[in-house]
Amino acid sequence: MQQMKTVDYFLAVAELAAAEGSRFDNAYDSGNCVRLRLRKQGNEFNLLIEPGVRLHLSHFFAAPQEKPSSFVEAVRRELDNAVLDKSEQLQSDRLVALHFLAKGGKRTLVFEQFGKGNAMLLDERGKVIRQMRSIELGGRKLHAGSIYEPPAQGESSGKIADAVAAWEGKVPRAVVYYDGSGALSFAAEPVEDAKGEPREFTSFNEALDSYYKDFVETKKSPSGDVAKQFAKLKHSLEEQKKRMVELEAEEAQAKRAGELIFENFEKVEEALAKAKDLKEKEVGLEL
Repeated sequence: MQQMKTVDYFLAVAELAAAEGSRFDNAYDSGNCVRLRLRKQGNEFNLLIEPGVRLHLSHFFAAPQEKPSSFVEAVRRELDNAVLDKSEQLQSDRLVALHFLAKGGKRTLVFEQFGKGNAMLLDERGKVIRQMRSIELGGRKLHAGSIYEPPAQGESSGKIADAVAAWEGKVPRAVVYYDGSGALSFAAEPVEDAKGEPREFTSFNEALDSYYKDFVETKKSPSGDVAKQFAKLKHSLEEQKKRMVELEAEEAQAKRAGELIFENFEKVEEALAKAKDLKEKEVGLEL
């Protein structure tokens, strides 16, 4: 599977400008990825981040895990209804920062997309609230409470920065190459000697999404026997909802009866006393 390079992240992040101003809706652990769901003027954006591999908008993703990781739980808590203010690539490197305006102040998600990958949630001072992986290597420390510092740049950083700068203001001719077995590779522009049949896309994010969907088990609509089971479960759920409504109505009636007895407690006691007295007199007459 092809991994995204520095220039690829630059192009993908440039297209994320369309999602700026959207509100954070939720976060999920989805397969090997973290999925961020954003909403803006009726539009939904799903941003997939697979640590060390890829970052792009997507329509194809695995079903979320039942129990979220501590990192995703922290993202949900800190970014509740937050607004995506800005997305950017840092240091012309495989570093992506998403800046949010949240209730508790500014929050930033930083994704380090090299090696095994990592992710950090930062507060307005750049202090780590929660990290995906703790790191203590070569004097660099990443853990809750530490101030985030990007890794030191290598000797090739200048050449990489030049390659990124060469794409400034350009629109990619995104292409994915396929053969009979599926996707082979992707590129920001057609490659002369590439293997497979090319297919061009209107955006780089769409090309990335099409390429990577062949390598993940995506969430699909139920079909066949599964569909029948789903229909049965749905019918059962509807019946349970109806019964729940009936029980709630019965509970409301019983509650009201109890309230009426309490409100008229003295009258009830008086009526019971009269009935008892009348019964005793009837017994006396029979004797």
